[in-house]
Amino acid sequence: IGIARAKTLAKVASKFANGTIDQYDSYYFNLQGYGLINKRFGQNEGDKIMGRYAAKVKSFLLIDEILGHLGGDNFVALVRKERSQEFRNHISSSRCLLENIAVSAPDISVFYRFEVAEFS
Repeated sequence: IGIARAKTLAKVASKFANGTIDQYDSYYFNLQGYGLINKRFGQNEGDKIMGRYAAKVKSFLLIDEILGHLGGDNFVALVRKERSQEFRNHISSSRCLLENIAVSAPDISVFYRFEVAEFS
């Protein structure tokens, strides 16, 4: 879907180990219930929807911030600490891409959860 996979993310993240990693928050987030979209619309359409979601999230990031796709509906991100709350808000607003599905499938509920880790 056009974003860094786990191996690539690990390589890029290791570059931050030069002393700047403490300027970033690390996020893991997951789209709970996304499998229902694939069941309803098929894998191909589900992948397209996921790609649009990832593009929306990625559009927020600065050049030195990273979004990684671990597979399925699991993502990781490195975001500058001073933009952390804005990123959380952006993830939430990006849900609109998923919520549009409710028009044709009102019985499907997709929500996200995230965990954040601070480097110190």
